[in-house]
Amino acid sequence: MRRRSSLLLVSLFLVVTILHMLVYATVQQVYRSGANVPQERLCDALVEALVDGKAPAALLPPDSLDLAATRQPFVLLYSPDGSPLRGTAFLDKQLPKVPRGVLEHARRNGVHRVTWAPREGLRIALVVKRVPQHPELLVAAGRSLQYTEQQTYKHWRLVLLSWIACCAVLVFYSIMACRPPAPLPAPESPNP
Repeated sequence: MRRRSSLLLVSLFLVVTILHMLVYATVQQVYRSGANVPQERLCDALVEALVDGKAPAALLPPDSLDLAATRQPFVLLYSPDGSPLRGTAFLDKQLPKVPRGVLEHARRNGVHRVTWAPREGLRIALVVKRVPQHPELLVAAGRSLQYTEQQTYKHWRLVLLSWIACCAVLVFYSIMACRPPAPLPAPESPNP
């Protein structure tokens, strides 16, 4: 009986742990993929404007956002050789350079979504798209992942607390199930 109870407890513990891991992974992926939505829209709007024949200088104001200090979305335009032509953000007083492999992947496939870390402690959700009528041009839009990572951390804490509570219930259950039954009262003997 005790062995069966122990096996059940271990099985329940594994099920609770796996379910909590799946919940965390699912919500984390929803947060991370949702972090690309504004960049997708920015890229699409800029690509449409470039296809319509608008000049990049008219579409993008000069760099004004410091990537190290802002959470605001930004847009960059890259030339065929991978150098930044124009953009709305700067890093270390110059237009940021996205890794060449990211740009080449976008040029080959039309789009590339990636987490970019231009420096320690700075992570950016970046979307890069090719301009169809100007395949040599690439549009990149990004924003800091700081808010997304804060939300993911809050979610992680909630999942951890839930897991601890479930494990505590399982431990309590096992203690209650494994303790010996209370002795039965002795039957009263009839008085003669």
